[in-house]
This record gives sequence, C-alpha cells and structure tokens, in this order.
Amino acid sequence: MSVELQNRTLSPPAPNARTGDAVQEKPRERGLERVDVRPVLHRLHGMVGKPWSDVLDKINRLDGMRYEVTRAAYLRCVGESVADAERVGLEMPFYVDEDGRLTRREEAGAEKVAEPVVLSAEIEAFLDRRVIGIRGTVLVWFVRTGRSYQVPNGTDPETGKPTHKSIDYFRQDRPLNKKEILAFKGFGTMIGEALVAMAPAAPPSAN
Repeated sequence: MSVELQNRTLSPPAPNARTGDAVQEKPRERGLERVDVRPVLHRLHGMVGKPWSDVLDKINRLDGMRYEVTRAAYLRCVGESVADAERVGLEMPFYVDEDGRLTRREEAGAEKVAEPVVLSAEIEAFLDRRVIGIRGTVLVWFVRTGRSYQVPNGTDPETGKPTHKSIDYFRQDRPLNKKEILAFKGFGTMIGEALVAMAPAAPPSAN
C-alpha cells in the first residue's frame, strides 16, 4: 500500500484504488529494525471496523510519531500491514474495504487460541504460592524469594506507551514427595502441563 508522509501525518489511501494482483514491495530502510511497532499494531487490531481516516488519526497521535526514525518505522508498518482493497496485498493482515473501513483479513484454517487453564481452589491450596517444575525427570518445588522484577508487558493501546508487569523471583526447593506426586498426577495431563509451564526457565538437570 502506498503511504506518504505529508506534514508529518499519514494520508488515507483511496479504497479499491488498485486492482492488480501483485503489490510492489517497499524496500526496508536501514536502522528501523529495532523500533517497536507494537503501538501501531495495537491501533490496527483495536480499530477494525472503524473509518480508515479515524485509524490514521489515532496512529498520527502516537508519541513515537514525533521522532523521525520511529515515525518512519510506523509508516512502514502501516504500509506493510494494510492493503488498499481486499484483492490487493493478499499477504497483508488488513485492508480498507469499499466503505472506507479498516477490515481484518480472515485467515483460512487459523487455529483457535487455547483456553486458559483456571486453577481450582483445591489446586491453589496444594500449590500454596509455590510452582512445580521439572529438573531432568524429577518434579521439584520452586518457592518465592520475596523479590520481584519488572518485565515488558506490551503497549498501552490508548497511549502507545510501553507497560510493565511485576514477576516474582523463585528459587529451587525440594523435590515433591510421593504423596505430592500422586496429587499432582491426579490433576490430569492438561492441568499438570499448565502447572509446569509456570516454573522458571532453567537448563534441565544432568540427572
């Protein structure tokens, strides 16, 4: 999609302006690969069905548009993500429909996102604020140290600014005893896999 910068703003394309089967790819500018374009993608995903002019206005208001390198990366992201019409740029996830509204292209055969596992009160009591991990073939407890650290948690869709969340530090504790192992296995495979996935990442034990 052709996107031009005029007076530091985006200009909306004319829907169905092109009907060709191929889109000439815009060469990637150097130095833009490290720019986080998630604020633009949040705008696109969150404004499906809205008039394209409104979407552009929201993107133009992102803080990053004040900086030349970030603005160039944002423009490129829009150009590589949104087609002028449904039949143009079939590899792009969005297009502007005949009514001038942002539309998300449905992917055929896309897998459904797995439903999150909800832990029962019984399992929460069993864990007692601990997590279970596997070291080698042994199930072990991990306990909180009382310290935490901040990690990136996406971008605020309203402001476009990065957000963070607090993650607790854990240390490896003792292996599960026989009774605890039986209880763990009794929760079932799906719950068991979800519990193990909560453990801190670490190389497997040599044992």
